[in-house]
Amino acid sequence: MSALGAVQAQDWLASRWALGVRLAGQVTEADVESEGVVRMHALRGTWQLVALEDVRWMLGLVGELEVKAATSRHRGLGLDEKVFAKSHRALEAALRDGPRSRAELRVELGRQKLPVASLMHLLWEAELRGVICTGVKRDTYALFDARIPRGRVLARDEAAAELARRYVQTRGPATLRDFTWWSGLSAAEAKRAFPPSPLAGEGRGEGARTARGSVVLLPAFDEYLIAYANRYAMLDPAYVKRLNAGGGLLNPCVVVDGRVVGTWSRTLKAKRVEVTVRWFSARYDVEAAAQRYAAFLSRELVLRE
Repeated sequence: MSALGAVQAQDWLASRWALGVRLAGQVTEADVESEGVVRMHALRGTWQLVALEDVRWMLGLVGELEVKAATSRHRGLGLDEKVFAKSHRALEAALRDGPRSRAELRVELGRQKLPVASLMHLLWEAELRGVICTGVKRDTYALFDARIPRGRVLARDEAAAELARRYVQTRGPATLRDFTWWSGLSAAEAKRAFPPSPLAGEGRGEGARTARGSVVLLPAFDEYLIAYANRYAMLDPAYVKRLNAGGGLLNPCVVVDGRVVGTWSRTLKAKRVEVTVRWFSARYDVEAAAQRYAAFLSRELVLRE
């Protein structure tokens, strides 16, 4: 996980498969849980999976930038430094004895007369300031220092360069424009950080190519597509709306020989998972890829095409 830097994770279940499909051998959701990752707001202010040992330097790179960028929005909601400071104290007190659910934190902050109508913003700001972080279980939070180990301390330029190095090594060939989009850093800072490397191509971002002859099911918002400003090397422009109908949603997709050839969806039923594939044009043998996904969920497969 650490080699990737960060993995898009606004869809909790999809992000688990995003790691599972990249791990060697047959793995399950339980294996992903043991990978030592935290779901946090990081690049571009969106949810990401980040290795525990990388959280502190990653937050040092992007946290304050995201908080400052939200100043106007927070002002409009009546949230200022005084409110946030009170929120930090209330959260620290509520989480002193261990992780709590979002619903429980809503009650606790409400008791302190904090504006729980803006709970999302209170939690988001406290997370980016290193007060709290998400817990192991979905929709829970813990004290930041209780869960996140003391890790590397990097100066800002070092942190940006480290992020760029990991991006290029795991997603190259890619362009500076791709990295700037993915990282959310300013154009100037991204340019300083971007390494001169054969992997940093001059053409369109193509991503870490899949093996020739491979067929894989990728989850929604997968890095294979979302990590680039330009996705046409992997996706025929004629099918863009099949994958992204608007609103920033990138549907789960089927990739054959590095090209997106269809979309898929799943339905969970008892001990089974129904995988439905919708091909753009030609059909391919997707049985093995679907079986791997079903095994990841520890369920029996029902494949529909």
